Amino acid sequence: IYPDEWHWRQGISRDDAAREMCNAWKSSRAIASIVLQEQLGQIVAGVMGRDSVRIAQDDIVWKPPQPRGEQQRATATSV
Repeated sequence: IYPDEWHWRQGISRDDAAREMCNAWKSSRAIASIVLQEQLGQIVAGVMGRDSVRIAQDDIVWKPPQPRGEQQRATATSV
């Protein structure tokens, strides 16, 4: 089973582009074991001042590291 949304494909997307997966817990038991943890739900409920919570959607976003010079150049040009 694939995630509901998957933004980035090897060989199609740019190598330096951010990647995103929505509802990755559906396709990975490893991710589900974190996202669906009862203890995590209790922490989130506590922060929100609720008795309980339910997962609506998980969203994983990551960006591959850039060479050190590229990060500095990107920061300098965005200022």
